[in-house]
Amino acid sequence: MLGLHKCMVPGHEENFNQTIQMLEVVKNEVRAGYHDHVSNQRYSEFDTQAKETQGTNFEIWTDSNARQQLSVRVQHDYLRTIENHTKTMERMEVFIEKHLSNVGSHPFLAGLRAALQWNLESSTVVAWKLSDAVFVESGDSEFTHNALALLVLALNFSHCESAASGTPGTAKNPHVKTRDWYLDPHMSDHDIRQLIRLFPSAKRLEGRPTGTKMLTKMDRTNVHGQLDESPKFFNRWCVVL
Repeated sequence: MLGLHKCMVPGHEENFNQTIQMLEVVKNEVRAGYHDHVSNQRYSEFDTQAKETQGTNFEIWTDSNARQQLSVRVQHDYLRTIENHTKTMERMEVFIEKHLSNVGSHPFLAGLRAALQWNLESSTVVAWKLSDAVFVESGDSEFTHNALALLVLALNFSHCESAASGTPGTAKNPHVKTRDWYLDPHMSDHDIRQLIRLFPSAKRLEGRPTGTKMLTKMDRTNVHGQLDESPKFFNRWCVVL
């Protein structure tokens, strides 16, 4: 508000009040426009980062309708190493420890746990349909960066823009995209179970899991761990005292 409560000129009080109201409207529009600009900039930056960051075990292509599609990348003599899985576990632990105190991250964590569970219960890849708003609005810029890095660089998710874009409450903003996130098809049930054990109990997470489930026809190629590196006999069966 302006620092005036009434006009000092006799007979100008009505015009003064109308002017004040108009200035308030203009001020609110400018403020809203600034917030929209900042928000759109954050979404644009996330979109750029997401496009530059992809998992390694899917091929991305465009169909005749100009929609993005994924297919499992053909790899001969593939081996999922214990070292890489250990690093994945460590990155997951660091992320949870760092962001668990942020209640805004809880729906993301609960949704990620659900996505892992869906795949554990399926012989085909189950995609996780997720709005960009989950990354941008659930925390600060550090959370946005870390959440994207966790999915792509640690868990090796691949993603593409969803054919059915938009989520409730965001449809009016064209900058807010929806993406389908696909878990690494070479992740075994054993490795998924180990990751799920790292999550806090459901009682510690506030809010419902975010995202929705989308079935695919792409096979999970390593359900039983046949592509996993075998632990050395000594490490598997012996205990050093």
